[in-house]
Amino acid sequence: MKISNIYMLLLVLIITAGCATAQPLPSSTTNNKKAKGYYEEGEKLLAYRDYLQALEMAQKAIDKDGKYIDAWMLKADILDKMGKKEEAWNALKEVEKINPEYSIVYLLLAEYGLNYGKYKEATQYADKFLTYSGIPD
Repeated sequence: MKISNIYMLLLVLIITAGCATAQPLPSSTTNNKKAKGYYEEGEKLLAYRDYLQALEMAQKAIDKDGKYIDAWMLKADILDKMGKKEEAWNALKEVEKINPEYSIVYLLLAEYGLNYGKYKEATQYADKFLTYSGIPD
């Protein structure tokens, strides 16, 4: 598949993800107040582009609750912005392990795969994302 075709596929996926009336995502939060606090602080620091401190807060949230999907997603976003592609990819893969029904992770893995030159994996994750109900064929 040509790279331009892959980018077109990603564009279609993003558009359909925004327009589709898919099932609600499973919970991605935590009941651990300390983990939530670290996560919220990490989001603020990310907004200020203080990536190192934001990453530290995301990791602290994960340390408090290793199944806290939002914290793993934040970590992936920060690592991606820092150019740490493999670490960002691995953080998203951890989300997939925690909850394989958290469908948005497949869209993100497809996007990251395209950006990181993992075209075969990107296509597989895009196909997986499209298997969720509410997303048109």
